[in-house]
Amino acid sequence: MTALRLLAPSAFVLLLAACAEAPEAEPETPPVEAAAEATEPAPQPETGEAERLDPLAIAARDVCAAGDEGFSQALPDGTAFASRGADARVHAAWNIDGETGEAIIRTPDLSLDDRVAFDGAVADFLRHNLVAGFDREGLTGAFRFRDGRFCVVQTEPAVIEALRAAVRTAQAQTASGD
Repeated sequence: MTALRLLAPSAFVLLLAACAEAPEAEPETPPVEAAAEATEPAPQPETGEAERLDPLAIAARDVCAAGDEGFSQALPDGTAFASRGADARVHAAWNIDGETGEAIIRTPDLSLDDRVAFDGAVADFLRHNLVAGFDREGLTGAFRFRDGRFCVVQTEPAVIEALRAAVRTAQAQTASGD
């Protein structure tokens, strides 16, 4: 009888163990890379990716990778660029009819009203023509870096002018210290 008392709890434990869910296998993902690599663009495969990117997407990638100084030099003529990342900075540049300009606007430096207006203008620029199924070739190029920056090049004059006006307003506001 003693053996049955020991057998019943043992069988119960085995039954519970058999009915429990099996642990899920670890996903087959590479380990997280060092933080220093997070700011660099994803390494480009030797074949394929460049063929999938249109010229404006390549321009967006190249301008975004150019860093904080002289990034407007990588822009094709007749285009404008904006990028936004997690660092609360917006990079904006243009190359229109030989006039180039670039700015880095730190959005927390703007007053609340100006920040809302500036963020709205930049968001409009970034999402213009980026609708699923829309053929944007020749109009808009976009590229996302692994560090979260979203970089866009646009060619439409009205969209470019709205970005330029927003940048100039933000620059004036930060220069005046309001």
